[in-house]
Amino acid sequence: MHRLLRRQLRKYLGFEGEAPSTLQPFLAAVDAAYTDFDSDLAQLERSLELSSKELSNARDVATKAQSRLTDALESISEGFFLFDADDRMVLCNSRYRELYPGMADVFRPGLGFEEMLQTVADRRIVADAVARPQQWVEERRAQHRNPSGPLLQRQWDGRWIQISERKTQDGGTVSVYTDVTELKRREEQLAAARDEAMGATQAKSKFLASMSHELRTPLNAIIGFTRLVMRRAKDALPAKQYENLEKVLVSAEHLLSLINTVLDLAKIEAGRTEVSPAEFPLEPLLDLCLTTVEPMVKADRVRLIKDVQGPLPVLYTDQGKLKQILINLLSNAAKFTETGSITLRGRSLGDWVEVAVADTGSGIPKAALELIFEEFSQVDGGPERGHKGTGLGLTISRQLARLLGGDITVESELGEGSTFTITLPVRLAGAPELKPTPSARAPAPPEAPIRPGEKIVLAIDDDRNVLHLLRENLADAGYRVIGAESGEEGLQKARELNPGAITLDIIMPDIDGWQVLHALKSDPVTRDIPVILLSIVDRTDLGFRLGAADYVVKPFDSQALIGAVARVAPHCRRILVVDDDPNVPELVRQLCECEHFTIDWAADGVAGLERLAQVRPDVILLDLVMPRMDGLAFLDALERNAAYKEIPVIMITAESLSPTDRRMLQERVLGLIEKRGLDREALIQELRRALPVGEAAEPSAAG
Repeated sequence: MHRLLRRQLRKYLGFEGEAPSTLQPFLAAVDAAYTDFDSDLAQLERSLELSSKELSNARDVATKAQSRLTDALESISEGFFLFDADDRMVLCNSRYRELYPGMADVFRPGLGFEEMLQTVADRRIVADAVARPQQWVEERRAQHRNPSGPLLQRQWDGRWIQISERKTQDGGTVSVYTDVTELKRREEQLAAARDEAMGATQAKSKFLASMSHELRTPLNAIIGFTRLVMRRAKDALPAKQYENLEKVLVSAEHLLSLINTVLDLAKIEAGRTEVSPAEFPLEPLLDLCLTTVEPMVKADRVRLIKDVQGPLPVLYTDQGKLKQILINLLSNAAKFTETGSITLRGRSLGDWVEVAVADTGSGIPKAALELIFEEFSQVDGGPERGHKGTGLGLTISRQLARLLGGDITVESELGEGSTFTITLPVRLAGAPELKPTPSARAPAPPEAPIRPGEKIVLAIDDDRNVLHLLRENLADAGYRVIGAESGEEGLQKARELNPGAITLDIIMPDIDGWQVLHALKSDPVTRDIPVILLSIVDRTDLGFRLGAADYVVKPFDSQALIGAVARVAPHCRRILVVDDDPNVPELVRQLCECEHFTIDWAADGVAGLERLAQVRPDVILLDLVMPRMDGLAFLDALERNAAYKEIPVIMITAESLSPTDRRMLQERVLGLIEKRGLDREALIQELRRALPVGEAAEPSAAG
């Protein structure tokens, strides 16, 4: 190309040989330009060659990756389905098609999830969709859009399919389908076997209970008549005959003991064992059990020892069953201990108590430590352990301990002895608690309904005279006192009434004032209510550390009490935060901590309306987007209710509002605040604007 251009230039310029000197620079410039062009062209050609090769390589890699992915999806035993962000089919494997053979003609890339659901319902492929197709479609759509865990689906042919769905980063959905028919069948078989076993156990227990009763009746007669004959004919009978009667009596009593043991086990297994809890001191029971088993102990070779570590608590449990457990364990120890000692230990562990029976007998092999608690199981720990028995004593003891909320464990060394340890709660959980004093106390008269605008003070004190004095003293200052005569009642009323202040006694039965104060300050609903401790116990330092706002020592002075209430409960303004984010009310609380605001919270519009019915706020901070009832629906409900329509509302939202939406909201609410972490100055400014002039609390210097 370059040479052709030079020839054409020579022809048109009119020379064939050497170019004139005047044209030499021009021709040199042309030569240089073409040299650069040739170089650039060569580089471009090389680049194009490399790019084509890289593109070809990339295509090969992508093809291989897609092939590997397809092979992997085809090799798995589960069905696989991929939907894009628009809920349209991207791909599915052949296993999925096998699981849903009735859908083979509709599967195609781009198939919409809605169309697929409707086809499943129309063709009755899923059993649940047969009777209620539209309801099933709606439920399945909701589960697909918000996957929360595996879903079981029963097919028309009896198969069970488990569906596991998960959202992808681009908004699509991956679905995995597993045939769990065999697993469900085994579960049903196991459930049937379990029910059958439970039925057999109950039948066995009923049989044992019935037979035990039938056997005990004649045995009691045998024992009674034998004793009668022995008493009346002792002098008339030959010595040998009298000894025979003694053997009959011992054997009959032993047989009766065995039958009673079997009956106890039958009652426990049948769930017919009743627990009768009562309060009793533990240590006297230990003394009684030691005295009971003392005749069984080989007095000349075995010592009975009581080892109590510290004061033992008063228990609230079934005394008879605990005694039965201890007698069983002590009897076993006496039976298997030839020399040494049997020690009964007791110690308190806070809300629990531990009682142990330790012996220096022959011990139990480690392999048999758990077997000894099985029914009719006996372990021979050595040649000297040739004692008879049913093998039910330890079984019953452990089941009784568990019935009382505890357990029995064992430690043993062969040839050195065994230690059986009972661990029980001090108070039996779930048992009816008998309170002697409140039962004789007349119920408090009902409180009159609270009127709007009343300044409520909740007084928690078990002394009605104190409650009366509080009402008399605070009424003149414009406060209405609501009484609570126990800690539990006080906590309940604090949540229901949300009073301006609480007076709290320290010394109360059941739950003392310190526990009530801790509970109040730990509850998000009540922690902002100021608490005045009112007690004969002067522990001001502890009260303030636990969160009390003031402390008044009984007997209180009227002016001191009124002053304390006025200090801790000035003209507080109440803010209701209606927002599904629990962090928002906490943030508002911290931002307004110097402004004397009381913060209530409701998680959505429905809960907000419920809270309004309980306590009327001075301002509502309202989120726009919430579940169940959003901000707009909440505003509609406010405007329909004459009692609420005048409450100022400040909208707080994370949504970017269009100018039209913003104008619409500004016509319905007092102010708009964007969340973005909630700016303190903007929040305080809107709150002050919402509150009537002169009624908002003055900010502190720190504010």
